[in-house]
Amino acid sequence: MDPEFQRHLRGLFIESSHVKFLESGGARVVPIDYTKPMDLLKTELDSINGLYIPGDCSSLVTHGERLEYTKKVQKILLWAQNHNNKANQHFPIMGVGYGFMTLIKS
Repeated sequence: MDPEFQRHLRGLFIESSHVKFLESGGARVVPIDYTKPMDLLKTELDSINGLYIPGDCSSLVTHGERLEYTKKVQKILLWAQNHNNKANQHFPIMGVGYGFMTLIKS
């Protein structure tokens, strides 16, 4: 596989065991591409009722070149806070492993 393509996929992949875990609780899993512009992400976030941030890749959190991921999570957290206040609705965000670490850094 092309190394450039592999670099692009890092952070855009979720383990099937995570998907099965969420589905076992009744969730319908929809992948969200964090590399999209924020206006497109907001449209996607408006159409779902919660967000799961997996934690399979430490380089998303620990390497400076991947700060885009942490910054995008921070923007999503701000969106969720505004959404909760405006819509008077709860938008849960759950992070596991390095996903939780990303939430803390945000």
